[in-house]
Amino acid sequence: MRRGVWIVVAWVVLVAHGAATTGILRAPLGSRFNFGLWTFDSHQVLGAVAGCLAIVWLLRSPSSRRWPAILLVSATIVLGWLTTRVLDPRMASAHGALSAITALSVLSALTGQTSVRSTAAPEKRRGRWIVLLARAAVLLVMAQVAIGAALRHQLISMEWHLLFAGLAGLAALVPAVTIVNDPADDAHTRRAARWTIGAIVTQASLGVMVFVMMLVGPPSVMAWLTITVAHVTVGTLTLLATAAFARAVAVSGPRTGLATERSE
Repeated sequence: MRRGVWIVVAWVVLVAHGAATTGILRAPLGSRFNFGLWTFDSHQVLGAVAGCLAIVWLLRSPSSRRWPAILLVSATIVLGWLTTRVLDPRMASAHGALSAITALSVLSALTGQTSVRSTAAPEKRRGRWIVLLARAAVLLVMAQVAIGAALRHQLISMEWHLLFAGLAGLAALVPAVTIVNDPADDAHTRRAARWTIGAIVTQASLGVMVFVMMLVGPPSVMAWLTITVAHVTVGTLTLLATAAFARAVAVSGPRTGLATERSE
């Protein structure tokens, strides 16, 4: 996995670059700043290069999950190219959402190379509700990423974004906090839970900052760009962290603490 982690890192950087491109094109920076065209063109070039390199690496990968990742990387490149031609906000929104989902698929292909799944059913290893809620959280965060992309391109209202933010946050935080507070769980699962909690808290804090700036106005254009780009980027990282947590919950071994308590 370590040899291919650069793909995920590069993809997350491209997500941040795409968010910055959208913000710079819309921001009133003035004529003396010629960042808009430069970021627009550089995003196309960087996206094509990183996408092609990712496809080549995935083709050489032994992972059985490489083909969905290859298809999503290819679709993201094609959709991005079409977006630059028609400049349709709906297509741009779909491109932004697909980029985050592609990062998750690439990460899944990387972890699928060396992961070993427990033979016991998840329901036998821990409470069934934790496994189901952790998996639901991944879907909700994925939906939230898509809704956030639509909101950035002014296709939906803020209410939907806030609603799914609350649902996704609760669905992820409840099992994550439960795992963290249970010393019987293994260190890997608890670490994944902590990363999930940290990502959600950070993302929620950035979202509150963006919302406050929408109400009272940003202190500066650069502050608005920095916080909004960070919010988009951490949204993708939250999706990755939530998926890693759900996977850790599903494949972790028996909770020895409970077994000890029952034997006593």
